[in-house]
Amino acid sequence: MRGTRGTVARGRRLLGALVAGTLALGIVGVTVAPASAADTAVIGDKVWNDVNRNGRQDAGEPGVGAVTVTLYAADGTTALRTATTNAVGSYSFGALPAATYVVGFALPQGLVFTTPRAPGVPFFVDSDADPVTGLTLPIEMSEGLTNNTIDAGMSTLPLELTKEVVGIPVVADDLTTSVTYELTVTNTGLTPGRYDLSDTFRFADAVSVTDVTTESISPAGLPLSATFDGAVDPVLLTDQSIDGGATHTIRIVAEATVARDVSYDFRGCEQLDPEWRTGFLNDAALTSSGIELQASACAGIVMPPNPLGAVSITKEVLDPDGLLAGASFDVSYSVVLPGSDAVQSYELDLLAGDPQVLTGLPVGTRVVFAEPATTLPTLPAGYAWNEAAFSPASGVTVETPCTTETCEAEALSVTLTNSYTSPQAPASGGFTVTKVVDGDGAVPADTIYSLTYTLDDAAPVTVEITAGEPVAFDDVPAGTVVTLTEGALPDVDGVTWGEPAFVVDGVASGAGARLTIPADDTVAVVLTNTADPDDDPSTTPSSTGPTTTPPPGTPGSGGPSAGATSRAGTGLAATGADTVALGAAAGVLLLAGAALAARRRRHLS
Repeated sequence: MRGTRGTVARGRRLLGALVAGTLALGIVGVTVAPASAADTAVIGDKVWNDVNRNGRQDAGEPGVGAVTVTLYAADGTTALRTATTNAVGSYSFGALPAATYVVGFALPQGLVFTTPRAPGVPFFVDSDADPVTGLTLPIEMSEGLTNNTIDAGMSTLPLELTKEVVGIPVVADDLTTSVTYELTVTNTGLTPGRYDLSDTFRFADAVSVTDVTTESISPAGLPLSATFDGAVDPVLLTDQSIDGGATHTIRIVAEATVARDVSYDFRGCEQLDPEWRTGFLNDAALTSSGIELQASACAGIVMPPNPLGAVSITKEVLDPDGLLAGASFDVSYSVVLPGSDAVQSYELDLLAGDPQVLTGLPVGTRVVFAEPATTLPTLPAGYAWNEAAFSPASGVTVETPCTTETCEAEALSVTLTNSYTSPQAPASGGFTVTKVVDGDGAVPADTIYSLTYTLDDAAPVTVEITAGEPVAFDDVPAGTVVTLTEGALPDVDGVTWGEPAFVVDGVASGAGARLTIPADDTVAVVLTNTADPDDDPSTTPSSTGPTTTPPPGTPGSGGPSAGATSRAGTGLAATGADTVALGAAAGVLLLAGAALAARRRRHLS
């Protein structure tokens, strides 16, 4: 099919001859109308937020709405039409006659244009706006041609400006001082940028600057102005380039004298009026792409005759378990100079027993130490840090001047002590068993009885006990379930034994007992056996002991003549209360079924 041929040039990109109704290979966003079309050319596309500042429309980068776009004649000054981008950043100029045009984009406040026609970026996803003028290169349009590739990328200014005072400026006895500032410019973007930088001293009126020096710290060799003085000439750099991701650091040192009668109202950094000149106030300004960034720094004026003192801090670590040999501790401290409200913060690494001395502090300086718990070394599981203890206090005021160069002997000493709590032994309790013989049968007082206990699911353990004296089983882990049973009763002439009866803390439990060990408490168990006389009248009671068993504590009884012995071979004391230690702290392997030692309790009459 025949049609009208035409060309379109987009700046440096000559698209070549196009035929209506055909698609030219490699041309994106460009269409050609039939030859009969007149005044039907279209120019348009999008303004987008170039978040990563790489000059390319990447996936997920949003459009910028409400941007004014102007269509100019080829001269770039004669405005023909205007449009406003919609919510997704799109705009369009339609029904255009064949001609050469320029598109201009108005930059919103706080934004800058991204790099135009970035190398390696296809023309249909790059930015066409000049970073300074916002204008595109001339666009040649033929009849019926649609060119939707004219874009503008915008982003926030990728430059950052910070400023700080280095050290603590102190006025000497001869009223001279030195103030050091550092300015840092950082390019957070991926592409190079350019900036102007100035710095203005706004020192108190009582301060007279006598000399100013500047130094390019990083990188070395920045072309700093040789006439900079921070007052009449505040310019440091003009049209300075900075690579993407780069940082520029500049140091300024001002030598000055201070009038002895400088008012306290102007020694600090507080400005009741924004126009005030006070302390060693200093303002920096960075300008890039028509946007200005500001940063200020200030140090208070510290006047003589305040002599200089020192503060030392010593770390003391209470480490009974040997966990912290060679450990270092992060300690922060703040300094407030006399006559100033400015708080200056610092950090120290402390080793136990190695004091650090802070010198050059004017008498009257307030120093406050802190050690956040989050910075302490990590302890093993089960251990816990106690609250840090400062002595005499975490905050001290320098009161005594130094008489030696090192100041170590005269320094006001602060001790910071750290301690920890070791894991606590598990809670434990115990139980006692008292054998009681009831009934009319004659049972010798030293008769031996067997008692079997089981701790949780461990093997049963059997011990031997006698009547009348409680046997204590100590150091049993809290929560342990104890099962008690009585073994075969001894054969005693003329006696018939009834069923055993267990009573646990006053509650009857029958022929056996089951109890749970409480924490820090003891369960009292009474095991009663009833001895009934045999029905056989020929049976003669034994003459080896009394016919009845006196209850514990009966006056004159004097207690049993021998203690119970464990069948595991552990001997029990013949006098005093018998004790069986069950806890792990006593070295008894409960779950191995080891026999328990017993302690007999003597009941005094």
